[in-house]
Amino acid sequence: MRRKEDMRRRTLGITAVSAAALGAAAACGDDSDSGSDTGTEFSGELVIWADETRTPVLKEFVKDFETTVGVKVTVEEHVETLRQDFLTAAEQGQGPDIVVGAHDWAGQYAAAGAVAPVTLTADQQAALNETAVKAFTVDGNLYGVAYALENLGLIRNTALAPEAPATFEELVAAGQAAGTDEVLTMEVGVDGNAYSAYPLFSSMGGYLFKDDGAGNLDPTDVGVDSPAASPRSRSSPSSAPRASSRPPSTPPTSSRSSWTRRPRS
Repeated sequence: MRRKEDMRRRTLGITAVSAAALGAAAACGDDSDSGSDTGTEFSGELVIWADETRTPVLKEFVKDFETTVGVKVTVEEHVETLRQDFLTAAEQGQGPDIVVGAHDWAGQYAAAGAVAPVTLTADQQAALNETAVKAFTVDGNLYGVAYALENLGLIRNTALAPEAPATFEELVAAGQAAGTDEVLTMEVGVDGNAYSAYPLFSSMGGYLFKDDGAGNLDPTDVGVDSPAASPRSRSSPSSAPRASSRPPSTPPTSSRSSWTRRPRS
């Protein structure tokens, strides 16, 4: 059974993150209306874990929240190991009330029972990007409230290539005509980078999980080894068929959000 204090802190956590992320009172926790009618006063402390990039930003939002709500907020910085640190702490019944991370953490955290579902009103959910909501939904439950969407972009040096290429053949030709050492550069890393490579992978017809056309993925239909994804079925960018070698127009999306730790009974 959840303690009353845990339930109150969990709701406050949602309110804090939503207000900071969306910058609108309509995105606050679902108890805001009832609280104003009954004169509810909150107290205690809210603990948030974030990485080194987001911790300084959150601390700026915390100042206004503490003054407005009357709850002390502590933001703790975790470098590089935030994802595992939270999971380890949650397994021991410890850790923060909120953790800030990417949407692809949601499945692991939900499966481990480390995070609690978030309840949004219809208006609150409508104010969020539909893709971001789906990204944090696991088995019908929403586990995070997204505050940002990240996408890859293809940046062109207009001084060297004044006209935007419509296909990869045109991209390669423009780079060669400009006499540059590198026609196209992208982040790869020592171990590879599937996120950066996915636009190229998908533009040839490859996919990770099959999309039913409505944004729902089928985990039983894996397309990594499909004919379209196989290197043997594709030509190099400089000689690939025009119809199947276009520059990526729909790069993968990553959502950033926060989760509330599941209270221990």
